[in-house]
Amino acid sequence: MQRDSPNSVPQHDNRGANFELSVVTQAQVQTKDASSHSTSSAPAAANLVPIMQGSAVALTPDNDGGRQYNDNSWHHIIAIRNQALGKITVDGQFTGFSSATSGSTIIGENTGVFVGGLPQDFTILRKDTGTTKIVTGGFVGCLQDIFLKKMHHPYEVWEPLEWKEVVERRNVYHSWEGCPSAPAKGTHFLGRGFLELHSNTFHGGLNIEISFVFKTDQMNGLLLFVYNKEGPDYLAAELKSGILLFLLRTGLVSTHVNLWLGLSYCDGKWNTVILKKEGLVVSASVNELTKQVVQPGLDQLNVNSPVYIGGIPEEIQNTFEELGLEQGFGGCMKDVKFTQGAVVNLASVSSSAVRVNLDGCLSTDSAVNCRGNDSILVYRGKERSVYESGLLPFTEYLYRVIASNKGGSVSSAWNRGRTRESVPQNVPTPSRVHSINGYNTEVTWREPVGVIGVIEKYILKASSEDGPNIPTVSAEITNTTALRGTYQYYYTNCWKLCNSA
Repeated sequence: MQRDSPNSVPQHDNRGANFELSVVTQAQVQTKDASSHSTSSAPAAANLVPIMQGSAVALTPDNDGGRQYNDNSWHHIIAIRNQALGKITVDGQFTGFSSATSGSTIIGENTGVFVGGLPQDFTILRKDTGTTKIVTGGFVGCLQDIFLKKMHHPYEVWEPLEWKEVVERRNVYHSWEGCPSAPAKGTHFLGRGFLELHSNTFHGGLNIEISFVFKTDQMNGLLLFVYNKEGPDYLAAELKSGILLFLLRTGLVSTHVNLWLGLSYCDGKWNTVILKKEGLVVSASVNELTKQVVQPGLDQLNVNSPVYIGGIPEEIQNTFEELGLEQGFGGCMKDVKFTQGAVVNLASVSSSAVRVNLDGCLSTDSAVNCRGNDSILVYRGKERSVYESGLLPFTEYLYRVIASNKGGSVSSAWNRGRTRESVPQNVPTPSRVHSINGYNTEVTWREPVGVIGVIEKYILKASSEDGPNIPTVSAEITNTTALRGTYQYYYTNCWKLCNSA
């Protein structure tokens, strides 16, 4: 064994005339809250599409002035369907109403509840158009506190959606992994994966220009690939042992540009790449370095495949085996442009993402630059499970299995896993203790430093300075974004307050 994602929950019977859903959502952002983090693609407006038997109705708040909700902030959505009437409420103040025109008030038995997207092989039988058409692209961002109302009369009963009951998950992190914090602009490629853009994103041409900005601490990786499904044309760009290699083929003529970079690009800093074809002239540049070649017979580039960023699927790797393309890119990319167009919103034009975070780049804390193949052999033997120790806390690792015998060997796909968090360090003493009255004290503290993982709660403790006779009491604060708490006590003693995480 070597080391180097939409959620689906069990089917619920939702037949009936009423349905209510409450969810807190954050689009295209990263935070440290313990939430479910999805990396598939995100909407900008809040919409509810209640579908009765015979008709579909789309709702969106009509009093928010056309506000966009992919603003890196948390939003609370309540979606209600009461017989033929639908209602959506966002952040407790923006609302929208509408009714079905068919007269039906029944929702038939469903096939399961999908959160954050739909499986690629899921078939939508309805042929709705316009705003009532179901968005099949996955959600990018974080979700938390999803509740379903199970009973309305004689009193309301809300039940949380249990992530532990998930029957299938794809490109979704576990809730205990939280949402990545402190993101920078860009798309994070975790390696051994790829981002697939819709085929209409780029078609080629006689004169083309593709530009993007990347940073990495690795020497090798496939940056870009697109090809013609019915013909020989292709375009590829990759990092290979100190070289930016730009490959191009049009018809029967192929060419390439080898731009020597040395170790200047794999130090975790941003680099700007421009790939050009102007008639017979093909050029590649990285920062201030440029190289071009003139290739007679070079024709118009015709491509119609999806555009692959940061890697390609295994079947395409096998189809173009003669090119010897590198494995998936590990690092960050931003400001992608095709043929002098506007910067492409990768989350909006992507159709598939494997080991890619579309909602920002983490800071690069790697102590090693210009890394090569980091795969190591963890276990050799006949057992089908193994325990590995000595790993770093709250760190993602890739594993694959190679089965071999005298006839040869075959490798599995890579699968990810993350180690659990470590104990928080350096918890500061409260920065302020303010007595409100004889029974309440307000305590303020700073966020702990050196936290590796997700802070699930703060525990505020109070003990008497007069001796151990009065027991220590405590209160738990689960809202970890709040760094202030009010403590209530019932003694006239002077209290000493502290907190731990």
